Order: sequence, then structure tokens, then C-alpha cells
Amino acid sequence: MTKSVGFALITAVLWGFTSVLAKIGLKGNLNPLAATVVRSLGIAVCMSTTLVVAGKGQSLIQADPKSILCIAAVGLIAGGLAQWTYYVALKNGEASQIVPVAATYPLVALVFSLIFLGESLSLSKGIGTVLIVIGIISIQ
Repeated sequence: MTKSVGFALITAVLWGFTSVLAKIGLKGNLNPLAATVVRSLGIAVCMSTTLVVAGKGQSLIQADPKSILCIAAVGLIAGGLAQWTYYVALKNGEASQIVPVAATYPLVALVFSLIFLGESLSLSKGIGTVLIVIGIISIQ
């Protein structure tokens, strides 16, 4: 197993666990928009501390503007808008149904990577895409 696959598996476990925590947190009277703010504050504190402790603070100053803008856009879209819409769905639906549907973002990423990054569609990517679609249909 490569380092990148190992980190991806850790990510999957962490995201899976946080989906359960989010559902528990949203069962009360916390609305999804406020929950997104609370989550974002938690991320800001945690990651700022980690950046400083790891001695990587200079990397922010040395980064090129295009990289900063792209990652800031990711924060706005994924950490803001998408997280909010996910919390709205999670608050109003069952986690066992909402999480798998929301986790179909690789389909969107596949299409966008073909269009904007010029990546190729292999047989294995095509089969994987079909399996994801079948999975979505099966849980509805």
C-alpha cells in the first residue's frame, strides 16, 4: 500500500466517524448554517496550531498567489457551501442514506478532471463509476 492510499483510507475512516458525530450534533436545535460555522472555527484552530507546531508557517508566505486563491476557493466551496448543504441534508435525512449519496462526489470529480485537467477515462475508472451509480440507486 502506498503512502497516498494509506492517507486516503485514514481520511475515509475519519470522515465516516465525523458523519455520525455531525448527525448526533444536528439532532438538537443547532441549525446547519451555525453548525458549519462551528465546524469551520474548529478547523481553523486545529490547523493553525498544527501549522505552527509543525514549523510550516513560512509555507503560507512562500506560496504563490494562484495556489492560495485555488485553495481559498476550495475552502469556500467545500468547507462552506458544500458543508452547509450536507448538514441540511443530514439534519433532515438518515445518515445511512445521506452519507453515501453525498460521497458520490468522485463522480463529479471524475467528470471535472476529464474536462478541466485533461485526464483520461480508463476502463477501471469507467467500471468504478458505474458501480458507484449502482450503489446510489440501490440505497434509494
